[in-house]
Amino acid sequence: MYIRTAVIITVLALTTFLSGCREDSQETKLLPTLESSDFAVEKSSWLRDHLPAETVVYISVPNLWNYLFDPKGDSLHQLQTNPIFQKQITAIKQAAEDNYLDLVPANSQLLLKALLNKQTGPIEIAAVNYVAGGLMPNVAIGTQFSDFSAAQMIELVNQVLTDYAPGISPELSRQDDMQLWRFDFQNMPNWIQYQEKTGQFLMLSGPGASNEKLNQLWNKPADPALNDVLDLDKRLDPSGLNLRMWMAPATLYQLGAGFVPPEQRQKLEPLAIDKTQYIWLGTSSNAGKSSLAIHYLMPEAGWRMFLPRSEHSFDITTAGVPKSVMQMALPTRQQWQTTINELIIPAQGEETLQKKAQETFQGINDGFKEILGFEPLTLLDAYEQQFYLVNDDAGRWMALKIKDPALHNTLSQQILDALDEQPQQNKLAGVTIHHMHFSSLEKLYLSVNQSNNSTTDIERYLGLLKEHHYWMQKDNVIYMAKVPQILAELANTDEPTQLSQWLAGQDLDWHNSILAYGTEIDDMPRDIYYFYLTLVQTLADLAGTDVDLFTLPTAKELELPPKGRLSLSGHSDCQGFSVEIDY
Repeated sequence: MYIRTAVIITVLALTTFLSGCREDSQETKLLPTLESSDFAVEKSSWLRDHLPAETVVYISVPNLWNYLFDPKGDSLHQLQTNPIFQKQITAIKQAAEDNYLDLVPANSQLLLKALLNKQTGPIEIAAVNYVAGGLMPNVAIGTQFSDFSAAQMIELVNQVLTDYAPGISPELSRQDDMQLWRFDFQNMPNWIQYQEKTGQFLMLSGPGASNEKLNQLWNKPADPALNDVLDLDKRLDPSGLNLRMWMAPATLYQLGAGFVPPEQRQKLEPLAIDKTQYIWLGTSSNAGKSSLAIHYLMPEAGWRMFLPRSEHSFDITTAGVPKSVMQMALPTRQQWQTTINELIIPAQGEETLQKKAQETFQGINDGFKEILGFEPLTLLDAYEQQFYLVNDDAGRWMALKIKDPALHNTLSQQILDALDEQPQQNKLAGVTIHHMHFSSLEKLYLSVNQSNNSTTDIERYLGLLKEHHYWMQKDNVIYMAKVPQILAELANTDEPTQLSQWLAGQDLDWHNSILAYGTEIDDMPRDIYYFYLTLVQTLADLAGTDVDLFTLPTAKELELPPKGRLSLSGHSDCQGFSVEIDY
C-alpha cells in the first residue's frame, strides 16, 4: 500500500511537467579577466610559484590590509588602485600603529609593527612530504615584507625566538644577499631565509628540512605535476590575496594507507578519496567578480557517479532580459541505473541491507508499472535533462523540452488516464493555452480508499482544494505557469531574447551545471561601493585619523555598471565537480 501511495504522489508531482500532452548582459561587466602579472609583485602569493611536487596541502591567509584595502580584481578594484585612495589607506595604517602599538606588551611591539605596516603579502603555508614511504610532512611558511631591512629582520627573529623558544641559539649566516638562520626546535631542524631586496621571507621546518630544500623552494619554479591545481588557483585568484587552500587527498590517502584497516578502506571506497586528485576551497576574485567555492579535481568515480551529468542543453526565448533564471538537470536513464547499481557497496555483514534497498527500488518500479503501464525510468527517456525556472517581463514560468515526442504523447495519455482527467484549451490574447484543474489531495485520498464507493464529506472537502495548471507548447518545449496571462505575454512579447545570450554573460558553466541560479540586481555595484566608503570612514575613525571622501570618485565617475550579478552553481564535468557562489 505504501508503495502505491508513493507512486500516486510522484505521478501528481510529475503532472506539472508532463501535462503538455497534445538588456544586454555586458552591462554587468566591471573588469576584464586579469592575470597574476597584473598585480604588484610585492603583494603576491610568491611561494605558490615555487611549490614542489611533494606538496600535499597549501593554505594562503591574507593579512588584514590585504583583505580590506588591496586590489584583488573584485568590484572595488578600480577604487583600490586609485593613488589618492592608497595614500589615505597608508594614513589609516600609520594612525593605527601610532595609537594602538603602545597598548601591547613591549616585547611584542616589534612583531606587531612588522605585521601591521611592513608585511605586504599573505602568509602562505605549505605541507611538503619529502619522505616517499610515509606521511611525514615538512611545513614551509612564506610571506613578503616591504621597507624592512636585514638588520630589522635579524632583531625580529631573535626576539621571537627568545620569547617563544627560550634557550635556542640560532646559527646566523649570510648567503649572497640573504640572511640565513638555522636552529633545532623539539628535535626538528628549522631554516629561515630572508632577502632584504625583495622582502621575501621563507621558513622550512620538519624532518626533511635542509639548506638544499630551502633553496629549492626559494629558486625552483613550481613542479609541472601541480599544474592542474595551480592553474585553477591562478585563474580563480590571480592576485593571490584571498583566503583559500587546496589539498591532495589521493596522495595523502596513499601515504597514510598503512594506518587504515582494510574493512575501513572498503567503506571509504564510495568517497573515491584515492581518486580525488585535489580539493580547492576558499574565496577568489577576478573580472569584477568575487566567489566562495569548493572544487574537486577528480574523474567521474565514487560519489560522483550518483550525480546527474548534464549532456545536452536547449535554448528558449524569454520576454525581455530575464530577471533571474534557475536551471536544474535530471539524470539520464543510464546515469540513474548506474546510481542504483553503485549506491550501496556491501561490506561484510551488510548484504541484507543491500537486498532490502534493491527490493524497495523494485517495489517502487513495480508500483509505477502497475498504475501507469511503464517504468519510471521511461520518463527520463522522454525529456531533455534540463528544465528552467525563469522570471522575466512576462512573469515567472517554467520550461521543459521534449526529447522523444512520440514517447511523450504516450506517457502523457497514460498519466491522464490514471488521473481520470483530460486537458482543455482556450485562447487568450490570440495564444492557445492548455489547462487542467483537479485536486491532488482528492486523487490521493481516492487511491487509498478505492473500496469505498460512496462520496464522503472528506472527499467533497478535498475536492475543493484544487491545483490549476496552464501550459503551452512550441518547438517541442513545454512552457508552464500558474496563470494563463503569463504565457500569453511570453508568447506575444515585443522584446524576445534568447536565453543562451543572457546565460553567456553570467560567467557560469550552465552547460555542465546540475543546479544553477543567476540573477541581476539593480544598483548592486553602486551600493557595494558606497557601503565600502562608509566602512573605510569608520575604520579611519577607529584608527584615530580622518579620511577625505571628497577626494574619491563617485560611482558614475568610476563607470560602475547599473546592475550586479548574484549566482549559485553546482556543476559536474569530466574534470571534476564544484559548488560556487558568485557576486
